[in-house]
Amino acid sequence: LDAKVDFEKLSEPVKANGSFVHRGRTFTYRASVTTLRTLLAGVATRVDVAADTDLVHAGFVGFLSSDGTAKGNGSLITPSLKNLAAWLGRPIEAGSGLGPLTAIADIAAKDRHVSLSRIKAKLDGIAIGGDLSADVTTTTPAVNGNVTLDHLDLNTYLQFGSGAHGGRAPAGPPSGGWSKTPIKLDLLKLLNGHLNITVGALTVQHLHLGDTDIAAALTDGAMEAHMDPITLYGGHGRAFL
Repeated sequence: LDAKVDFEKLSEPVKANGSFVHRGRTFTYRASVTTLRTLLAGVATRVDVAADTDLVHAGFVGFLSSDGTAKGNGSLITPSLKNLAAWLGRPIEAGSGLGPLTAIADIAAKDRHVSLSRIKAKLDGIAIGGDLSADVTTTTPAVNGNVTLDHLDLNTYLQFGSGAHGGRAPAGPPSGGWSKTPIKLDLLKLLNGHLNITVGALTVQHLHLGDTDIAAALTDGAMEAHMDPITLYGGHGRAFL
């Protein structure tokens, strides 16, 4: 860790900048604290911190208390969420998806329990909004909340019928009938919890759904999803997966 710290009195702002190395990557950072006196006294104190590397930008502007409580606005930008997860020791198999991510949200956090509200994000060109709460004290995070997606193409993430060399295989085997090509569902192991998802347009193989509400429960890699309603070619219905 390299740091340049600028302050004169406990009652005046403190500023710091420099660099640090984490998991083999060098970050530059900057940080400012309104006053050390209020922070040491346990009073919520305004802070502004940001860290950057070629893989990720992370920032937080808000209030921090000496007991570790943080409330404010956070931002995260990465050119590849898949590469970021792998660097953090959580590799993801997600077909050709999980590329660029830009996200901002209101954050409330303490003791590795995090609440995100008023989320505005874009992942792989998908506009995402909603509210989430996460418990990251366990190996597999527990996440609950409500999420809206303007569209979702599952073919990107599950690679239905992908060929042996990563290319697209025909829609079905030459003899007709169902394809027996395995589908990777590693994404289901990323988290546990309950999510209510509203999707404006959903694509699965050659099936195109309109407005769809999904109530999904995930537990140790197993998912139950109630889709009610689904909009399909001018009609309406519901499904259970």
